[in-house]
Amino acid sequence: MAMNGVIFYLRDPFDRTMERGLELFCSKIPSKRDLFEKIQFVVSTFFYFITSPLSVALFGIAGVLDSLKQRCSNVSFTRLEGSAPIKEGEPAKIATFNVCMLFGGLGIKFGGQDLVSTRIARVAKKIIESGADVVCLQEVSPPAARLLFRELEKVYRFGIERINPDPWLTLDSGLFVVSKLRIQNPQVILIPLAARMKRALFTFQTGSMKIGTTHLEPGNEAPDIVMRKRQVGEILKHEIDVLMGDLNVERGTEFQESGLAGKFYDGFRCEDTTTDGLSIDYILAKSGTRINSDFIDGSDCSDHHMLMNC
Repeated sequence: MAMNGVIFYLRDPFDRTMERGLELFCSKIPSKRDLFEKIQFVVSTFFYFITSPLSVALFGIAGVLDSLKQRCSNVSFTRLEGSAPIKEGEPAKIATFNVCMLFGGLGIKFGGQDLVSTRIARVAKKIIESGADVVCLQEVSPPAARLLFRELEKVYRFGIERINPDPWLTLDSGLFVVSKLRIQNPQVILIPLAARMKRALFTFQTGSMKIGTTHLEPGNEAPDIVMRKRQVGEILKHEIDVLMGDLNVERGTEFQESGLAGKFYDGFRCEDTTTDGLSIDYILAKSGTRINSDFIDGSDCSDHHMLMNC
C-alpha cells in the first residue's frame, strides 16, 4: 500500500497535465467560468505546461517502480477495505455503472466529461443513494478508484481495484468493484484484446451469487463486432450467475448473434443506457433465472446511466 501511494504521487503531475491540456483544447468548460476562474485556469494551465518535463520524468520513475512491484508481487488486483460494517447474507441490490474516469483526462476527450476530481463526489453520492449492495464500475483509473473509495468507505466495506494492472499507461481493465458484503474467490480471467486497454473478466462470489463483470471492446465497425464476439466467447466458457458491465454490445441483432442471448436473460426494458442513445450496459442473469433491471439517470456525472436490478 505504501508503494502504491508513492507511485500514484509520482504519476499525479503527469496525469493532471494531460487532463489540463485536454480540458483546454477539447472542452468548452472554460467559457462557462467567471473572470476569476478563467484567470485561475490560465495561470494553473501555464504552470502545468512549464513543469511538464518534470512531470514526464516523474511519470517514468513511477512506471519503473510500478513495473518492478508488479513483477515482484505478481498480483492481478488490489484489495481495499473501509470502515463500514460488513453486511451478511445475500446481495439484495446489484448495480453496474460506467463512470468515464479514465487516466490522463481521456474522459474529457472521449466522454465529454468534467475533470475526474470534480465528479468524484457526485458519482459517490449516486452510488450511495442507489442503496446497491454490490456495484461494478467501468472506466475507473487507479487514482480515481482511490479517490472514489475514500468517499464510499463508510458505506462500502470492500473494494477491488487495479484489476489486470498495466504499470505504464494505467490503461488496465478499468474495472472497479465495491461491496457491502465480503468479496470471495476473486479471479481475473484474461480475454482477447484489440486495443491498448487490458480487457478482463473479473469474477467473484458474494453470498451464494457468483458475479462476473467486464468492459468489452467499443466500436461499430465489423472488426470491432468480431472482436467482441471473440471476447464473449471467452466469457461464455465460465459459469457465472450474473454478468454485469459495459459490454458495448447493442441490444438487438448483435446481442442475439453474440451468443449471450442463449446463455443469459436480459431483463432491461428501457431504451438507452448511455446519454447519447446507445443501449450497451447490462445486468444479465444465467438462463433459468430472471433479474429485471432499470436505469438511474447518470447524466450529471457520466456519459452512461447506472443500471440496477428491480
